[in-house]
Amino acid sequence: NYGQRVMTNRMRAYLPQRIVQFLTATHPTAHKIYLCRHGESEYNTTGRLGGNSPITAKGVVFSEILARFAGEKICGMHRDETTGEWCETSSTKRARLWTSSLIRTIQTAAHIPHPKISNGDWEQMSPRVYRNIDEIFAGDCEGMTPEDIVLNNPQAAHLRSMDKIGYRYPRGESYFDLISRIEPCIQEMESYTEPVLIVSHQAILRLIFAYLTGVDREKAPGMNTFAQNVIYEITLDASCEDLITNDVDAVPSFVVAHDFNADVARLEGVTDAEARRAEIDAIPL
Repeated sequence: NYGQRVMTNRMRAYLPQRIVQFLTATHPTAHKIYLCRHGESEYNTTGRLGGNSPITAKGVVFSEILARFAGEKICGMHRDETTGEWCETSSTKRARLWTSSLIRTIQTAAHIPHPKISNGDWEQMSPRVYRNIDEIFAGDCEGMTPEDIVLNNPQAAHLRSMDKIGYRYPRGESYFDLISRIEPCIQEMESYTEPVLIVSHQAILRLIFAYLTGVDREKAPGMNTFAQNVIYEITLDASCEDLITNDVDAVPSFVVAHDFNADVARLEGVTDAEARRAEIDAIPL
């Protein structure tokens, strides 16, 4: 029953209190965390940093695929073909949903169902909006492309290439700032036994993924993971420590990547809602 109860005595100093806080949040119970980048945004099509642009037609297609994935794969529910309502099954489990406060993540998660289960005691995927998991703030470089930065601020481009984790954008943030910003969310995430779907941004997801898979934080900014239209399913239990490789280019065996890029590209041009829904329902999960 590790983690069921933690007893402390005379905890006064800052560091011991933080250690206790972390220990009370961790547990060995097997649980799943799903990490997903937002669908394609308007800024993505032009390669611009930051901003708060909405998602494109491709982003909408992925949001609809994500809704079915969340309902069936994560929550274990069934959608009634006649009414379109999501219903409980014997495999249904309680699940949680986090998004950032930026419009592209909220729109990506907009189609995810939120039915009440357990006789109304639990709302599935009740959306929680966290500013802590907003994208890294690029400061004076917001809205610029990497080429714009090289042209207008070559020193900034050079310094960031030399120290990507420590470099702070002018009037903006660094990866170290993000680590401090997401720490409360990491502790809350560790305390859950229900599966959690986190819809966020590339820099944030790199850090969370590195934390969960044992990759050194200095290597996190260079990770090639978290392309759009991919959902990472991470199964955590007491045995995961033995499977950590610390290889930034290798996905551990307790991580499954569900890649829907081909489906999004195929369905982008399908404008009829019913036809697109039928195609999405036929995608193997």
